[in-house]
Amino acid sequence: MRIFSGESFIVAFTLLTILCPELAIAGTGGEELQEVVAKTEGLITGNGGKLVALASIIGGVIWSAATGSLKNLVVPVVLGTVLGVGPSIVTGGISAII
Repeated sequence: MRIFSGESFIVAFTLLTILCPELAIAGTGGEELQEVVAKTEGLITGNGGKLVALASIIGGVIWSAATGSLKNLVVPVVLGTVLGVGPSIVTGGISAII
């Protein structure tokens, strides 16, 4: 049993846009969040983020070697890669859209 169908979502979205039009143009501002974005990006791409990424990869290698399974290496390596490369991809994608 489905609670929401595609049609009811479209109707709800349309009504919300009609009743609250200021929500439809939510992407035009953002100055109030710039400080939080800069601080979070600095935290992830700075020394702390690099340390977490490196520790995750090293921990994954040790855990994989201790258990003898390469499956245990996947999650820490993906975490380390996402922390290392993710912020630049998100920032580049947002800059390309704007």
